[in-house]
Amino acid sequence: MNTGPTWKLYADTPGRRLAQLLGDLLALGLAVLAIRAGQVVHRRVRELVAPGRELEEAGTRVHDSLATTGAELSGIPGVGDALRQPLDAVAATGGSIASIGRAQQNLMNELATPLALLVALAGLLLVACWVVARARWVRAVREACRMATSQAGVRLLALRALTSRSVDSLTAVHPDPATAWREGDADATAELAEVQLRALGLRAPSWRGRDAT
Repeated sequence: MNTGPTWKLYADTPGRRLAQLLGDLLALGLAVLAIRAGQVVHRRVRELVAPGRELEEAGTRVHDSLATTGAELSGIPGVGDALRQPLDAVAATGGSIASIGRAQQNLMNELATPLALLVALAGLLLVACWVVARARWVRAVREACRMATSQAGVRLLALRALTSRSVDSLTAVHPDPATAWREGDADATAELAEVQLRALGLRAPSWRGRDAT
């Protein structure tokens, strides 16, 4: 018997094939969206550097201006030092403001990439889960197609149906499917194998009642 190609990316049954195709398109769209979202987050966080830069520049201007003025006033005999002290205090405040601005810039620069990666990876993780599930399906279908080309493989497919498919689907094949399989009922075994193939989204081949070759 021959069930066709042993490598399939999509199911034979229309409903499942459509679901897989839509899932692949959704996963692709989500991957693009996750990357774009990461880029947006990175850009927005980097934009927060600007207020810190303005704060640093303002603090630096205050510090430099008052420090210069204080240095000039210190040259006045008798009162120079007294006039300089309050100016130096305010200049120090300006320096502190500049330091805060620099710290904010450093923080935003440090956070931009990690936050962007976190947002992108959150979406890409969902995509990875879908990719893994699809890979498992492809592997299961490839194995089932290979098994369906031999009599021993058909019996193994039937056994897998007995251990994994619903009771209703099994008893629709035979009132006592386990006994029929154990006694080597060719028709029942073939139908049970078909149940397993259909569960994977594959068309069941017309080999009921015939030995696999």
